Amino acid sequence: MPIDVDPRLTRGQRWYVFRSLARAEGLAEANLTRQGFIHFLPKVTVVKRHARRYVTHKEWLFPRYGFLLMDLSRDRWQSVNGTYGVERLVMGQDGPQRLPDGVIEALQAATGSDGLFCPDMELILGAQVRVSQGPLSGQLGVLQSLDGRGRVELLLNLMNGQVRTTVARECVEIVA
Repeated sequence: MPIDVDPRLTRGQRWYVFRSLARAEGLAEANLTRQGFIHFLPKVTVVKRHARRYVTHKEWLFPRYGFLLMDLSRDRWQSVNGTYGVERLVMGQDGPQRLPDGVIEALQAATGSDGLFCPDMELILGAQVRVSQGPLSGQLGVLQSLDGRGRVELLLNLMNGQVRTTVARECVEIVA
């Protein structure tokens, strides 16, 4: 599968990783924006149990880590290490460690306009899917529901009837 590279990148721009201070991702994001850096810090919706009830809130997809778009020959990347909320850039032998092409673009493709990461964006309730792994491999079904634990509920046509089953998200693929 070819790796998609963001066509908006200029010749020297690449994505790099930074580490933020503990629970300071928002502070790092605000200060990097103020300095003019293009950054990407996706969030995810989580449901946690607290005081005998379930609470839904947003958390960072990669706690304490974020991504910066920089051209090392042009941008003042050393100033990132002195930014409030940022601990340091992740470094390699020759300077900041560059991410492989296509990684951030793939994450951005699965991130909505609200900044929330949703790997199941292409899965729509009622969509026709095929089971790709396990004992039901090759069976066609209709997507009934998704849960937050990475499982999907399907309605399969088996033995002259419809059977409801639950499988792991990675075991299904969209039928075009």
